[in-house]
Amino acid sequence: MGPGARRAAAGRSGTAARQLPGTSSGWAAPGAPVGREAELDLPFALMVEAELIRLGAVVKWLEVADRLVTRAAKEPARARGPKLRHRVVVRS
Repeated sequence: MGPGARRAAAGRSGTAARQLPGTSSGWAAPGAPVGREAELDLPFALMVEAELIRLGAVVKWLEVADRLVTRAAKEPARARGPKLRHRVVVRS
């Protein structure tokens, strides 16, 4: 997830997007060196990046699901689908 996508995720008003900062707050140790002073821990950095990507996907999925549920609640129920000409039987 690039910086632009993270900024876009931060600007969302969804509930899941508001909960993400609390999830990631435990990753930085108080008093830990930052910037050039910090030693690169590649496995940890990759794990954090993977977690951010996963959380971004979860937020996107929840937002899509929310839009679909909201739209379904506003629209009247559609008529049933077309009737099948033949009866379908599944045998195992």
